[in-house]
Amino acid sequence: MKALVLFWGVFLCVLCSFAQNQDQHPIDSAYHQCNDTAIGSYNYYLCTEAAYDAWDAELNRVYKRCMKELNEEEREILRKAQRIWIQHRDSELEIFSMFAGKQQGKLYRDAPIKLMEITRSRALQLDWYLSILLHSEE
Repeated sequence: MKALVLFWGVFLCVLCSFAQNQDQHPIDSAYHQCNDTAIGSYNYYLCTEAAYDAWDAELNRVYKRCMKELNEEEREILRKAQRIWIQHRDSELEIFSMFAGKQQGKLYRDAPIKLMEITRSRALQLDWYLSILLHSEE
């Protein structure tokens, strides 16, 4: 339990220090710092799990913000695209699991990373769409 509390403290500190490193998203910075200090497979897993949770929250935040900026017709297009993306994500994880399952002992370690990476990619894509929306209003 102490390790988890310590991890979240470090994770939040890194998020707060984003101003020091503008080249990297704060979630990525926290993830890399966590991995740099993690000892053992389980702690690496906790780093990945926390980063996935953060990327998932970011994806949802940006999606909701995009939905606020769009008209009803545009919202329906984004909603449809997001549903298709969810199907794509699930299919990618299924095929990844199929291939990774052929490697002894790696699936438990690599599957959470794959989920995090897919979610990260979508969050950043939605963030890019949002930046276009916000700059088009200027």
